Amino acid sequence: MPEYIIKINEMYLLYSSVVDSPTTWGMSYNELQTLIKVERGNEGIRELSKRMVRVEEKGTSCHLDTSARDTLINNHAGPDGIELTLDEIYEAYCLRKPILNNWKPKEA
Repeated sequence: MPEYIIKINEMYLLYSSVVDSPTTWGMSYNELQTLIKVERGNEGIRELSKRMVRVEEKGTSCHLDTSARDTLINNHAGPDGIELTLDEIYEAYCLRKPILNNWKPKEA
């Protein structure tokens, strides 16, 4: 599963291009390292250092994108799969505030 590291305001989260949504809550770099170590072992940690170069340069580990905003275009991170802005993703997944701005239930 393609999964990118996204950095927003000094917080890191994993983002899946399969479900077009974050798959973790926002976390510190130390928490990210611990998660990668647990899930992927020493190989994951070795790979992490390479990926972090891109993350620190442009906000995303995705080779093709130039920013975290690019990676998050057309996401389905909000209620009922609506697209959230970078700021809304930060609030919902890093600050863990409910996202209700501009949200409308799907019409029947």
